[in-house]
Amino acid sequence: MEKIFSMRRSYGNPQNQTVTVEVDKFNKLVECVYALADEVRGMRSLCQSSTVIYTNKTIKEVLGIQDKLLKKYRDDGLLSFHQVGDKFWYTHDDVQQFLSKHYYPAFATAS
Repeated sequence: MEKIFSMRRSYGNPQNQTVTVEVDKFNKLVECVYALADEVRGMRSLCQSSTVIYTNKTIKEVLGIQDKLLKKYRDDGLLSFHQVGDKFWYTHDDVQQFLSKHYYPAFATAS
């Protein structure tokens, strides 16, 4: 007969009950947890590496502005950007930072 693994579970359990699990089933559960953790790490690295990049054309569409205003935002240092030659690129973080700096919360209360 297989050994039995027993553990006390106190978190979120006011009765502080004991849970008994067969060792092979517990080991399978641990393997699944490790596999899920590996998948999450892989997904996290994918999400971090897939940065959204906007061109002048797309950023104007996203913000609903024209060339002159976009140039003014850059020149005034309001919108961060990356530049190589005459090409400009904006990351999603640049846009979020710009919008956060110019955020005004609602002050009216609903009736």
